[in-house]
Amino acid sequence: YLLTPPVAEEMTVRYIIFLVIPLVVFRVTSAVGRTLNRTVRCELDGDGATRGFLQYHLDGEDFFSLDVETGNWTIAYTKAENFITEWDPEGDLAKHWKNHLNNTCIKRLKQFLHYRTDTEERNGTHALQYFAAITPGINYTIGELDGEQ
Repeated sequence: YLLTPPVAEEMTVRYIIFLVIPLVVFRVTSAVGRTLNRTVRCELDGDGATRGFLQYHLDGEDFFSLDVETGNWTIAYTKAENFITEWDPEGDLAKHWKNHLNNTCIKRLKQFLHYRTDTEERNGTHALQYFAAITPGINYTIGELDGEQ
C-alpha cells in the first residue's frame, strides 16, 4: 500500500502505453507486446543527504528518466521526445515525481527505518526502491528496502 504510486498517474501511463507509444513514437497500431517499466529509488545517507532516481524503460531499454535536480525529463532514446511531449506537455508529472522523490519517498524511507528495532541498523546509507511494470494485461509493483522485498 505505501509503495503504490497515485492511481491517476497509473491510468495516464496505461493510456500512454496503449495509445501514445504505438501511434506517436512507433507509428504502429497496437501496443501488444510492449513493456513499460518504471524504477523509483530514493536514498538517505548517514549524514542526512538524500538522492532520488526515476527511470522508465521500454522493452528493457532505457527510455527516459527524471533529472531530480532540474525537474526535467532526460531522454535516453530519441523517440522518447515525442512521447514526453504528449505525456507531460506542461511538466506536471515531472513536478509530481520530483516532489515524490525529494519528499514522500524520503519520508517513507525514514518511517521504515524508524521501525527497525536495532539502532545500528538505522545508521548508514539506506535505499527505498520500487519497480512497476505497466504492460497490457500485467500491472504490478515490487518494493525493496535496502535490497530486500
